[in-house]
Parts: sequence; C-alpha cells; structure tokens
Amino acid sequence: MYLTHFGFVEKPFSITPDPDFLFMSKEHATALAALEYGIFEQSGITVLTGEIGTGKTTLLRHLLLRVPYHEVSVGLVSNIHESLGDLLQWVALAFEIECEGMSNAQLFRALQEYIVQEYAAGKKVVLIMDESQNMSIRNLEELRMLSNINAEKDELLQIVLIGQPELFDLLNAPELRQLAQRVTAECHLTHLTEEETREYLQHRVRVVGGNPEVFPEATCSKIF
Repeated sequence: MYLTHFGFVEKPFSITPDPDFLFMSKEHATALAALEYGIFEQSGITVLTGEIGTGKTTLLRHLLLRVPYHEVSVGLVSNIHESLGDLLQWVALAFEIECEGMSNAQLFRALQEYIVQEYAAGKKVVLIMDESQNMSIRNLEELRMLSNINAEKDELLQIVLIGQPELFDLLNAPELRQLAQRVTAECHLTHLTEEETREYLQHRVRVVGGNPEVFPEATCSKIF
C-alpha cells in the first residue's frame, strides 16, 4: 500500500545490503578507490573497517560487480565466525579448488599451484575475507603464509580484509606484527554527517522512483 501511495517501484529502505542503493559518500568513494587499488596494483593487504551499518558489505558487493573477471580471479570468504576451523580449506573452497581429504600442507601446495597458474595466465588473484574481526590469531597467521607466495617482485595474492573496528586491534597483536607490515592501505568508514544523511535519504528514494523531497529538512535532522 505504501509503495503505491508514494509511487515507489520497490521499498527504498531495507537491512539487506544492496549495491543498487549504494550511496557514495566521500568516505565510501575513498574506500572504493583503495579497494580497487589493492586489487589491481598488486599491493599486498588492504584493510577496510567500519561499524555495523556503515555500508562495508554494500560497498563490497558494488566492487564485485565492477571486477573484470577475465582479468581477476576472486575468492570470497564471508560470514566468518570463531568456529571457522581450518582457514586454508575455506580459502580453497572460495576458489573452487577440490580439497577433500587434504592435509594443511597439501592444501597450501594446491593453493600455491593455483595462484601461480593464474599468474602465468595473466590473471590477478584476490582473496576477500568479510567479517575478518572474527578470525583467530592462528587463521590470520595462516593468511600471512599465503601472502608469502611471490614471483620475483610481484605479489601474486592480493588480500582484502573487511571487518568491524575490532579488526585493527587484532592486527596490532604482537603475534601478527609480520602480517601488519604487509598492510599497504587502510580505510575506515564512519557514520554519515547530517548533510550526507539527508543526501542518503534522498538518494534511496530517488532510486525507487519517488520524490527525493518526501523527507522534510526537520525529519532528516531527527533521523540523523
């Protein structure tokens, strides 16, 4: 009923991340540029953090729509939790590598061979870990070992870590000093300003075909 009343083609507000609704604030544009640089310039590890609801996953989905998959092989591990288990197995599955019954040593070798083969074929390999704040020290150390796969001056595996601000605390652990040294770009998404909040509301209403001025200025201020 409310869609018809306001002339919307779909609901403008939902808790489900949808790249069609991405509002590109200055921070989001900066974060997207950093992520793309990390993927295409073989720069090692890129870290994106932000509180819940700041648009990390929406930005990630937008990024995945822009990736030229004929040039880049992407492995995505999402919904990471404490009971993740063996990281290498999840990474292998993300790249669709058959890994049933393999030991960790065999998994590492299989991943190494895959990454080198993709590099030889002229493709970049990117591993994206969403909700990375839930990873264990052991998981992150395994990730560091994967980042050691190089060919002369080229880093063959680009890693993107996305998570809540606790991820920074985790990366600052003394045991992960070597991993932290591999981080070449860090971005943090904060809450929108009052002006951005008004623009965000107008943007989402505009996407669904509504009147962007449906929210009065005072209402936008209260929402902010």
